[in-house]
Amino acid sequence: MKKKLPILFIIFSTLFFVACNSTNKQEAFIEKEKYDGPAEIDLLEFEKTKDPLLNSVPMERLWSAMNYTQALKQNFSYDGVTSIWEERGPIFDSVGPSNNNSRGGPSGFTGAYTSGRIRGFLVDAADTSGNTIFCGGVNGGIWKCTNFMSATNAPNWVQVNDFLSNMSIVSFCQNPANNDIIYVSTGEANNNSDAVRGNGIFKSIDHGATWTHLSATAGMRRSFKIVCDNAGNLYYATSGSGLLRSLDGGGSFASITPTGAGTICTDIEISSTGRLHASFGFGGTSITYKYTTSPSTVTTSTWSSGSGIRPSGATARRFEIATLGDVIYGVTTNSSNDVDSCYKSTNGGKNWSLINNTALPNIANTQGWYDLSLAVNPNNSNEIICGGVDAYLSSNAGETFNRLTYWVGNGNYVHADHHQTRWWNGGGNNPKMIIASDGGLYYSNNNGNSFVDKNKNLGIKQFYSCAIHPNLTNYFLGGAQDNGVHQLKNSGLSYSTEVTGGDGAFVDIDNDQPQYQFGSYVYNNYRRSSNGGNTWSSFSFSSSTGSFINPWDYDDTQNIILGANTNNDFFRWTDPQTAASAAGATTSVVTLTELSGKVTAVSVSPYKTGRAFFGSNNGNIVKVENSKTTNGSGGSDVQELNSPLNGVYTSCIAIGTNDSNLLAVYSNYGISSLFITNNMGNTWTDIEGNLPDMPVRWAVFHPTINNAIVIGTEAGVFTTTNVNGASTVWTPSPGFPLVRVDMLKLRKSDNCIIAATHGRGMWASNILNILPLKKITLNGKLELNDKTLLSWTMVDATNNVKYNVEYSEDGVKFNNIAKFGNETYAFNHSLKTDIGYYRVMGYEPNKAPIYSNTIVLRSIKNIKGISINILPNPIKNNGRILVSSTISGTYLWRITNIQGNILQSGKSVLQNGLVENLLFNSTKLNAGMYVLNIIQNNQTKSISFIKE
Repeated sequence: MKKKLPILFIIFSTLFFVACNSTNKQEAFIEKEKYDGPAEIDLLEFEKTKDPLLNSVPMERLWSAMNYTQALKQNFSYDGVTSIWEERGPIFDSVGPSNNNSRGGPSGFTGAYTSGRIRGFLVDAADTSGNTIFCGGVNGGIWKCTNFMSATNAPNWVQVNDFLSNMSIVSFCQNPANNDIIYVSTGEANNNSDAVRGNGIFKSIDHGATWTHLSATAGMRRSFKIVCDNAGNLYYATSGSGLLRSLDGGGSFASITPTGAGTICTDIEISSTGRLHASFGFGGTSITYKYTTSPSTVTTSTWSSGSGIRPSGATARRFEIATLGDVIYGVTTNSSNDVDSCYKSTNGGKNWSLINNTALPNIANTQGWYDLSLAVNPNNSNEIICGGVDAYLSSNAGETFNRLTYWVGNGNYVHADHHQTRWWNGGGNNPKMIIASDGGLYYSNNNGNSFVDKNKNLGIKQFYSCAIHPNLTNYFLGGAQDNGVHQLKNSGLSYSTEVTGGDGAFVDIDNDQPQYQFGSYVYNNYRRSSNGGNTWSSFSFSSSTGSFINPWDYDDTQNIILGANTNNDFFRWTDPQTAASAAGATTSVVTLTELSGKVTAVSVSPYKTGRAFFGSNNGNIVKVENSKTTNGSGGSDVQELNSPLNGVYTSCIAIGTNDSNLLAVYSNYGISSLFITNNMGNTWTDIEGNLPDMPVRWAVFHPTINNAIVIGTEAGVFTTTNVNGASTVWTPSPGFPLVRVDMLKLRKSDNCIIAATHGRGMWASNILNILPLKKITLNGKLELNDKTLLSWTMVDATNNVKYNVEYSEDGVKFNNIAKFGNETYAFNHSLKTDIGYYRVMGYEPNKAPIYSNTIVLRSIKNIKGISINILPNPIKNNGRILVSSTISGTYLWRITNIQGNILQSGKSVLQNGLVENLLFNSTKLNAGMYVLNIIQNNQTKSISFIKE
């Protein structure tokens, strides 16, 4: 839960560390040992991504890059192939034996499940059972669950829209006048270094199935909250543009910020009486509270002021509000960002009374700028919950507070850093409650007496790094934001083990002695396992050197760690396998005067022992020989390469088939991000090509070809198979979500490639699927009687190549319909559905398969005069088939899965001009996609539908 403070805030007092220095507590509370200041902020996301000319981060360019990427993906005939990425998760987790994290959890697992940071969720008002919940990851898109209240089944979370994976989902609201209209605001308002920026508001008019960006909010990067009044008017609390209102469903917005209130609106609430309450001020010297009884018509000058908040001359940094009719509560934070006062109004905000400013526990722990929530019991106006690092309950209107949840230690577990608390009646005497935190969603059905996590199947972990085991096929490590180092050991989409806690930074596994595995916490603090990842030990060298998420690399040959330290030097740990403790370890700092600035990228050569490359936050790259023994500058061991750029952030140095072939990767906006050399840096060539202006964070070469490269960008994975200077064509991987990719790693023994995303977990593939050495081009056309004529050509085909023709009714699940040797390059197929998807797979022994482009062919001859529909679609319980025709006669209907297996069928008779209304039992269908076929006179008409 350790957070990076904004520039306006002071460094956290070291008193907390002194108070937590016991052996048992140090590991559990290590996240709170130190908070960073302005320098660390600059060295993280701002420094990594800012446009050097503007000295700011132009997030609107990311929106353009995402649209560009999505357009390329939707073009089936792009000059590439269908890549095969498999999501690996984790979709739930357990806690390892060395973690010292005592979170209670489900049977069979140590520790409640966590997912990732969630700032906003929505309890669907259209579902009176409370089972339908929408939530959003801060960099993982919008998700939906339809069995949230189930006590026996895991929540069935489904990703609603991967296109929004790169948008930070912050707040939801639903139009009370039309529940099909839902809004979501994007962009974390807080200025922590790992905050994810957004682009205003998105709107759905079909109950969350599809989303449209509200152009009037373009460029709005930071959001606190959105709400709708009973008439459906929209109110938008922003950081930077104050409070905005839309009276036309988001088509246009006008500022209703009270005069003199400032441009940061931190909280808005609409009470059941129709009053709009708003608070302003954040991290500055004062806060402002206003209310209005006429939200839809209030102007900047017609707000009412509440009296009694803060003594004259006193200041506050934030004011959080909760309402129950005319009873209003508010809590304030002080200059140390701690909750210091609780106020109450019983007349709708007109007059306030100070309830408590002396008996408040350490609710926010100096993080009130980051995590602060407030909620009031719908059945008892004297009961409130204030959330910060943990949740605290007051049963006497704020006079005293008692700890309700525990992120560490023995108690009612909810992950640290609470961002939203929803408390609603739900029937009975035990109101329901959901808390959104840095670890996901936690639910109570007994008024907060106990909580259960609702994070299984919610794949929104934010990874900074990844590593691949050299021998174990499905063994990976990853460092996760605020969720420690995770160990994945299962095939497919599965769970992970959190082997160490706190923030998880860079990770690595010894390639020839994989029993030695390494993780890291912030700065130069490391974790080691010497028994294959079963148990882990801590080696805390420094919480002031290096960067917050510190770059380092492990040398498999020399068994040493090389990492960032301060300006013009690097950190060296020469006995990471054998050191018994940090105090007894052999470490040193090596000077690099040739390196301008601070190390931001480290790559150990796999070809020459002792050689390593270092990149800096000033763009330059140096080569170091004898890295285990060198004294650094002043000798022949250090050489500055002719770096391609200055004044930019080096995010990665990729090494090709030898040390002469290097790729310099830069992550700033407004620059060329990729430069390649084949002479170890004597000359460089810009290969940005057709990439949009966005950060590029990592790259790997094809294991045998330097012209084939995979890169991790702010909009997913891109590839090229033909490096060609400024004409290089980069293709997005169509099977990969539009999400930020922080790191890529390749295992050359089987060509496995893994991607660590910051918001959608880990994804794996085979690099030969992503970067094929050969190419199949498929062409097709449809003739009379719906006969498809398919033909294909292949580049560099050998006599061993065989071909499978694959067909799909939905473009997702493909089935093999024909096999051929290398003598055949054509096939005829009878299309019996409205639409068909075709592709060809070429394969030969001991090599990865190669896929052609996918083509789409639509039927030109269907059942004349007939139309069909499925209602509703998606289906929850029973479904209806609507069939109409201008021709009378008998017809057959059948429901198949996407593999073509018949699950249900029937027969009926159509009457000319009438609509046939048939019921079928969808409760016997599992969640998934299905196809309805109507057959008449040996002809078929089809439609697909989804069962939730």
